[in-house]
Amino acid sequence: MGGLAPLSVWDTTALLTAGFGLVVFQHLWRRNGPVPKALDYLTLLMPALALLTVPMQLSSTRASISLLAVAALYLSMRRNRRHPLPAWLALFAFNLSIYLWIPELVVTTDLVQLYTIPAAVTVLLMLQLHLLELKPGVSNAVRLIALSTLYASATLDLFLHPELSTFILALALSLVGILLGIALRLRAFLYTGVAFMILNIVGQLVNYYPHQTLGKAIVLMVLGGVITGGMIWFNVQREAILQRVRIIRADLAEWA
Repeated sequence: MGGLAPLSVWDTTALLTAGFGLVVFQHLWRRNGPVPKALDYLTLLMPALALLTVPMQLSSTRASISLLAVAALYLSMRRNRRHPLPAWLALFAFNLSIYLWIPELVVTTDLVQLYTIPAAVTVLLMLQLHLLELKPGVSNAVRLIALSTLYASATLDLFLHPELSTFILALALSLVGILLGIALRLRAFLYTGVAFMILNIVGQLVNYYPHQTLGKAIVLMVLGGVITGGMIWFNVQREAILQRVRIIRADLAEWA
């Protein structure tokens, strides 16, 4: 006797397409009046139903693509809803799509930070979503914990695998943190980025010394100090520099 056909990629595609259709329908309905709660709940439920049709296997391309589509679907709902639930579900689906591949990547690269970077970024994004609901002290503490965990894992990788590529990755993470701290005016990003950059450079100084390559370490330390000092100086003198740039642009506009 024939039974129900096994779930396939077409079932997932149909449910996700229906979900995106419901989001569009919600948007059109909202122009004429409030959306019924039943429609809201159905729209939230549709991506979850789509995930039930996907076998959650490690390193599964189908599962990862489906989770990314679900994340995109929940993010599109965020525009139409004031409640942060769609954003939470989007972040959860996005992280799950990444972690399906991390065990295989860790076997290949043997880097601990692959586990902590997505989690730390997610915590920082969630904090940003609830920034107005939290006290500044709590926000700074959460940022410091997330960033310290991320940078500590990167530093651990550097001492476990002292290759040049790992060192460059650690410096890049520190520089990204410093740049974000300056751009967003967040002390936690700036301080942790500077602290872990100095720690990594000093660690390499210690590692290079027995191999008679102390000169390379000194160059790295000076380079890191110059870059960090330059970015901090720019942040302090930002208004004066931008004012001079505006004056120069005004002068250039009068040239023939």
